Amino acid sequence: MIYFRQQTTFSQTELAALLDVSKSSISMHEKGGRSLPLEAERQLLALQKAWTLFLQEPPFADYAFIATSTGFTRLRSLLNTCTQRAAADAVRYSQQLEKIRDTCKTLERKQRFLRYLMQQESPAAIPQPVLKNLELEIRNRLKNCSMEHQRILIFRINLSTALQQVALAAGKGLP
Repeated sequence: MIYFRQQTTFSQTELAALLDVSKSSISMHEKGGRSLPLEAERQLLALQKAWTLFLQEPPFADYAFIATSTGFTRLRSLLNTCTQRAAADAVRYSQQLEKIRDTCKTLERKQRFLRYLMQQESPAAIPQPVLKNLELEIRNRLKNCSMEHQRILIFRINLSTALQQVALAAGKGLP
């Protein structure tokens, strides 16, 4: 039974539902602690036979509906939705990247100014601990501008753009 579950990727709970027994019955049976009820054994044999027949079916036999005009219309609609979502995602990620870059520039300018103030000895000098605390806050905020975070957004932009192109190309291939 474990082999059958692994082949079908059914969980114990799913198989229990198909056999109309409890999950614990499946677990105990797999551990060798309990036999399944006779009716469940019959149902399991029938499922195993159906699985063997299913594996002999040609791939994508379930998708014969796509060859109909309704299927093509539905597929075209799904591809259009995918294209639109991918385009919207690419725009959103681009905006996030631009915002991060702008924020990073602003924070770096603030940090340079604070360092400049720390080096000055003017009469209205701000106490060094205040300047150092502000610089520490800015340094912590700069962590959100990391190159790694920016690379992730660039990857997401490229991925969304590629998905958009694939969906468009797939849509052009439809009758």
